[in-house]
Amino acid sequence: ERQIKQVTLGMSFDQFQSLFPQRISRGANKGDFGTLIAYEVAYAYYSFAATGAERRNDFTGTERVVTWFFFLNDRLIKVGEEDSWPSEADLKASR
Repeated sequence: ERQIKQVTLGMSFDQFQSLFPQRISRGANKGDFGTLIAYEVAYAYYSFAATGAERRNDFTGTERVVTWFFFLNDRLIKVGEEDSWPSEADLKASR
C-alpha cells in the first residue's frame, strides 16, 4: 500500500517497475497514439470490520485490492480499476 502512494501520473515505466517488480501484464494495444500497456498490481490488507470491499475474506478479515496501471509510450497516463482501459479522449489528452 505504501508503494501505491508513490505512484504519480507521468512517471516512467522504469520508475513503476522499481516500485512493483511483482506487477502482472494485462494486455497491450498499438495504434496511432503509440503503445498502450496495462499492468495489474494487487495487495491484501487486514481489516477488523468490513469496509464494503468486493474481495473480502470474512474468515481471515483480509481484503484484496486490485489496481490497473496504464502506460502510453512508457509513461503512466491512468490508474484505475481492473479492465478500465483509457478512452480515446484520455489518450488524446495524454499526448
